[in-house]
Amino acid sequence: MASYDKLKSGWRYRIRQKNKAGEWTNYGESKFRTKKDAQIAAAKMQEKIDKGFSMVGSNVSITDYFNTWYGRYKVGKVAKPTEEWYYNTARWIEIYFGDTPLKSIRRSNYQDFITWLGTDQTHNDKPKKQWRGQLFKK
Repeated sequence: MASYDKLKSGWRYRIRQKNKAGEWTNYGESKFRTKKDAQIAAAKMQEKIDKGFSMVGSNVSITDYFNTWYGRYKVGKVAKPTEEWYYNTARWIEIYFGDTPLKSIRRSNYQDFITWLGTDQTHNDKPKKQWRGQLFKK
């Protein structure tokens, strides 16, 4: 069952459901212009969940996940410099993480990646702040 919230930036839906292991899993998305848009998106996600969709048990690599997300939501929809930044981020993820499954990435791995970016890849804090901002976006 989905719940809907009105935010300053628009509408949000959240779906809370038990997975096959009996653990609660949350799915959600925000920034919908209208409540109806959020309801339509929630219905689509609920259909996926009912068919067995789950990122929790998936063995998708962080590289594949990021590249899919980047291609679906950013290519052609953001400014060219931003698109280049995402492209470089994808390259850094591939170099550092390779085929590491997304589900096995922990906070310590993420922190090691940020440290690696700061020491070996760039002398600029901007990429680290941007990457952190994208990763923890609500």
